[in-house]
Amino acid sequence: AAAHVAIGLPVAIVTFVVIAVMTALSIGLMPVFLLGIPILWLTLMVSHGLARLERSRAGAFRDTIPESVAPLTRTTWFGRLGERLRSKARWREIAHHLLQLPVGVISYAVVAAAWCGSLAMALLPAYVGTFPGESAKFYFFEIGATDPTRWVALAVGAIGIVLVAPWVTVGAAAVQWALADRLLGPTEDERLAEQVTDLQSRRSAAVDSAGGGLEVIPGVEM
Repeated sequence: AAAHVAIGLPVAIVTFVVIAVMTALSIGLMPVFLLGIPILWLTLMVSHGLARLERSRAGAFRDTIPESVAPLTRTTWFGRLGERLRSKARWREIAHHLLQLPVGVISYAVVAAAWCGSLAMALLPAYVGTFPGESAKFYFFEIGATDPTRWVALAVGAIGIVLVAPWVTVGAAAVQWALADRLLGPTEDERLAEQVTDLQSRRSAAVDSAGGGLEVIPGVEM
């Protein structure tokens, strides 16, 4: 989980910059002899590639996110471009790439604060004597180098390291995975339709298997 959050921030920065710049260029250059069309096509292609990378990264942390983009059916370049532009799944991929950065920054900051704060409190008795006045001043209280409350700080930091920080890390990684699953995976209706199709296929296979079994039973007149 910690590796997922740590890697997620630089990945989110690169992805956001690439998609934001390419999207802005494609829109800005559209009136200039339609130069934005090939850039928009390239944007959708790059976005889909980044979405595949993010699905694989999310699958390393939790369940694999299935592909949500339907295969292209047109044969011409403009026809396939039109299919890409009409695909809601591809626009959800772009939305994910743009939202990935703020979610990644917040997740990274919360996780770093949880671990660093817990470590700082746990080690406070060892270095509080090096502070000016040999005391650590907080908003509502103060801990001195000889103050017995420094051991309370140690206990709080230990609890943070053992209990709080790990769960905060898992929660932050789960939020990132949920964002990817929501925008990069199939919608609820698509998943329900896939389950219905799968159940119908299994039922048909079971009926065919039962019918075939009756035909090969020896001694039974049909």
